[in-house]
Amino acid sequence: AFGLAVAVSLKLFPLAFLAALCVERVRQRAWQRLAEIVGIAVAATVAINAPVALANRDGWGFFFRWNRDRLSDSGPWVLLRGAPTDLLT
Repeated sequence: AFGLAVAVSLKLFPLAFLAALCVERVRQRAWQRLAEIVGIAVAATVAINAPVALANRDGWGFFFRWNRDRLSDSGPWVLLRGAPTDLLT
């Protein structure tokens, strides 16, 4: 859980693995282990992000502001503009 929390802090994609791990613990009804995983992930995420956010809030929040403010044409999806729906599905 700690390694996944570190990965989530560096890149959001591993959040899918953390979510899958939690879903598996719910399916196993392993509530104590689920609580441990969530607790470790939250604590590690806060421990990693809090010092950076406090030291440089503007720099820390850049990723979130950039994704909020960027135009819809600034990603790879621009290559699919005008493509027929049956091609995309």
